[in-house]
Amino acid sequence: MKNLNAKVIILLVITSFGLKAQETTPVAATTPLRFGLHASPNISYIQSNDPDAESSSKVKFAFGLMVEYNFAPNYSFSTGVDYIFRGGELTLPVEVSENPSVFINRTGTYQAGMVQIPLYLKMRTKEFGYMRYFAEFGGRLGFPVDQLTEFEDSSPGFEVQGDALEKNYINPIDVMFSIGLGGEYNLGGNTSLVAGLYYNRSLADNVKTSGGTLGTEKKYGYRFDYINLKVGILF
Repeated sequence: MKNLNAKVIILLVITSFGLKAQETTPVAATTPLRFGLHASPNISYIQSNDPDAESSSKVKFAFGLMVEYNFAPNYSFSTGVDYIFRGGELTLPVEVSENPSVFINRTGTYQAGMVQIPLYLKMRTKEFGYMRYFAEFGGRLGFPVDQLTEFEDSSPGFEVQGDALEKNYINPIDVMFSIGLGGEYNLGGNTSLVAGLYYNRSLADNVKTSGGTLGTEKKYGYRFDYINLKVGILF
């Protein structure tokens, strides 16, 4: 009887240690590489240091593939491929007559469909129930694959010349800084629901300068910045 009781006690101790180890083992230790999908509505706008510029925001959308490489229990590199719509409205004064000087406000609506490659450092907390919270920061490299630019004048009778409308006004390469905060909810096993809020600032000009035709000047910058909410699932 004593031997049976000792065996039962030993079995209970081993089982309790196994359950505790299972509960505290982070996902990163068992799954170094994770994949997922996301959808990201965003508020996109044109940020400029031109004192005469007025801009307004547009609600746009993105989707893409997420890839995470966990190199430590609470740290990982995060990358993937995104397709995102970015842009906004930019209004600038344009001189349409020199003698006498006549200025009108010309509004350009810029939209770009871009392929972006993010590269982040992701830092996670330990689990609180089924939740883990994280912070991400890093950058994005983007390439516009489709673009549309339309112009509208505040005064009738003045129109943008046809040759100006045929030009591409969005630069071919974009570099961004990004930072975000969010959380992961474990759905069971290695599957997690992910949500985060991100601020994204372009480090390079996105709108090409065109002199007096559209009011943009080389000494100023015109960037596509945006704030996005990313919702996805990791496996």
